[in-house]
Amino acid sequence: MSFTLPGQIPHPTKAFIYVESAHSRRALKRLFDGFAEAARRLGQSNRRGSIGTENVEVVVPLPEPTVFQALSMNGDVSEWRAAVIEYAQHEGLLTAAVHGNFFVLSDCRQVPVSDCAVARYSHV
Repeated sequence: MSFTLPGQIPHPTKAFIYVESAHSRRALKRLFDGFAEAARRLGQSNRRGSIGTENVEVVVPLPEPTVFQALSMNGDVSEWRAAVIEYAQHEGLLTAAVHGNFFVLSDCRQVPVSDCAVARYSHV
């Protein structure tokens, strides 16, 4: 890997989360629409800040290769994170975070970052 993954080094104003998702404009739109709906279900109408893509995807070698999109959050990070997790659980998707040199999944599996395929992209 030739660069640091979002979240591998703490950022002063952003938090990062990874969500299982295909790499396409349609898949990302569905994610963001789902996050907004989950936030409404959680009663989060006054969130500050934003959530967006970091234009990084990580392919994790689980029994089947699984693609995750890197997302960044700022402002009401705990509320954004809750909405992402609510949506992912509702849809049966995994979430993940980077802890040091490990990609830690929401089902408690840990995969060394060095075992993952990582790619940056400029747009979908």
